Amino acid sequence: MILKHRLKADDTHPEIEVIKNYDDLPKIECYAGQLNQVFMNLLSNAIDAFDESNKGESYQNIAHKIMIATDYRSDFYSLGVTFYQLLTGKLPFISQYPMKLVHCHLAKLPIPAHQINP
Repeated sequence: MILKHRLKADDTHPEIEVIKNYDDLPKIECYAGQLNQVFMNLLSNAIDAFDESNKGESYQNIAHKIMIATDYRSDFYSLGVTFYQLLTGKLPFISQYPMKLVHCHLAKLPIPAHQINP
């Protein structure tokens, strides 16, 4: 894994464990390299969110698990975000603050993809 060095323990956080729970999903045709890049970006963003949200926490209290689960019922939104990024080259929302990012996804509409990449 390319991001393995970011998962290792250091003086600011314990080792970050990535827990994978993959359900049986139908195969889709896609550009695997681009889709892989999207998933790497998501994992990198999750690690960044850990770093930001754990500032000031004691070493023992730092969150250190990332759950990756695929499930046909809950992944339609994630798939939509993935397609949005593939079509536009941008994420629907960008923020350096994790809670603001969550708020955007729950309460705002992104710029329509056809306005970014006609």
